[in-house]
Amino acid sequence: MGNYLRPFLTVLLILLASTAHASEPTCSEGTLVSMTGEINNNAIDVVSFMPSGQVTLGVARLKLFANGKNEKLTCTLLGEPTGSDGVGEVTYDHIIVCDDTAQSELSFETTLTGRQFYSEAGFPDLLPGKVAEEYCGPLDPGIFAFQAFTEEAETNPNRTTKGVFQDAAGSVDVAGCVNIVGGVAEVNMMVEGKLCLSNW
Repeated sequence: MGNYLRPFLTVLLILLASTAHASEPTCSEGTLVSMTGEINNNAIDVVSFMPSGQVTLGVARLKLFANGKNEKLTCTLLGEPTGSDGVGEVTYDHIIVCDDTAQSELSFETTLTGRQFYSEAGFPDLLPGKVAEEYCGPLDPGIFAFQAFTEEAETNPNRTTKGVFQDAAGSVDVAGCVNIVGGVAEVNMMVEGKLCLSNW
């Protein structure tokens, strides 16, 4: 593992050790829509280390469904670290822009809520077996599942919303792994939650 990765991995060591679940939003106007999917990110520009975290860039494949209607979206996702509280909490601003005709856009304020480092037993205290199997790479010469994590992401009211996500409100749970593949940190995860959508 190259020395340039060590500062990045140091940041990963300070993630919170507790877990949380997104609360269901109230939806007095609009439709309460379920959202599930998967996200595959890379940590980019690792050489330019930032103490609060690392910029990530990737693809989110999402499914929205409610009232017999469903929509599938493929979206670009940019993760920008927004800081640490000095005791281990790392927060991110995540922005997605999708490939539908409206180029739907939404942002989340994301907080790391749990972490567990790899052991021969896997991640039994943090991730369900199915999630670990799908998103955490095997321990072999090419892939190292460095750690599992959980996050809670709440819609950011201070950022632009557009298309199907216009004025969206709600939150999602995130769970996955940081996998070291050929010296690159790949962040692979699943998302699940509910959003109140006025354009549904």
